[in-house]
Amino acid sequence: YPLVFAFHGRGGNKENWIPTLKKFTDTGAFIGIYPQGYLESWNLGSEPSKADDTEFVNRIVIELQAYPNLNFDKMYAIGTSNGSALVNQLAIATSHFKAIAPIVSQLIESQIFHSDMQPISIYQVCGAEDDLIPIEGGTTLGHVFLDALESAKKWANQFGCNATFNTTMQGENTLYTFDNCDNGIAINYLRVANGSHNIQAGIPDFYDPIWAFFQRF
Repeated sequence: YPLVFAFHGRGGNKENWIPTLKKFTDTGAFIGIYPQGYLESWNLGSEPSKADDTEFVNRIVIELQAYPNLNFDKMYAIGTSNGSALVNQLAIATSHFKAIAPIVSQLIESQIFHSDMQPISIYQVCGAEDDLIPIEGGTTLGHVFLDALESAKKWANQFGCNATFNTTMQGENTLYTFDNCDNGIAINYLRVANGSHNIQAGIPDFYDPIWAFFQRF
């Protein structure tokens, strides 16, 4: 089975992922792995937790290797808010995942890329009406966030994608795609025109395109 790690936001609880991704896990599409952050947060430098969450995830992966029915070549990660910042960090610091979906959090300035990062596919989703982590970036929650489109461009530049991007309208929303990236990966950024920080509320099929994206890699 493929594996999808899902990381809650600050103040969140891992249990919330069980109903959220139930239709996928019930049908055997993937096995969901839902870690709980210490003090209900993930440590990116200004959170209540000061735990080493990269090492925490490394240890989970080691434990999972005892199970013979898991496909470690098909391992993915979703994060929302503070959890989104963590999946970005995991993409920088580890080689566990084939693709990640950071939702309502773009890159933060303290996340430093390095030359030997493994190319990884990204499906970033941000809301234009987000008043907690604004789409244009800036200082909030103890971090300096990049502009959301600049965040996607930074990933694309790191992994050799075309400098120019394509845009596709999906109703009022805009999908930015970067082509010809290293190792056949893809960088996508979905700008949700009316999306707030609770971007998936009231959208029952919100995770369908994310899972479809993951399955490409």
